[in-house]
Amino acid sequence: MLEALTALLKIALYAGLLSSSGAVFAQATLHPMPDELTQLTKFGRLGSALILVTCPLLAGVLILRLSGEFDEATLWAVFLSNSGAALCLQMTGALLLLISSSAD
Repeated sequence: MLEALTALLKIALYAGLLSSSGAVFAQATLHPMPDELTQLTKFGRLGSALILVTCPLLAGVLILRLSGEFDEATLWAVFLSNSGAALCLQMTGALLLLISSSAD
């Protein structure tokens, strides 16, 4: 059951990653018209919001898969692993994209 939930959350995470990074890449390279720019900005914000929702859920599922307890050893195992570091970096990038897109 947890494996299926992990797979669904990873699909949502990758959809958010692709949409937010794709919107930024399209803005930087295609020089869109003003109405297209607003659509790309909305698309990037939605992708960033999806990342910010799914990353903590994935961390919680990873904790449940390990032991189900929020003790110090489990938290260290999760956030010092490659998966935990990737989740933290993805959340940081999504937060930066969300902040920079709202500054426009």
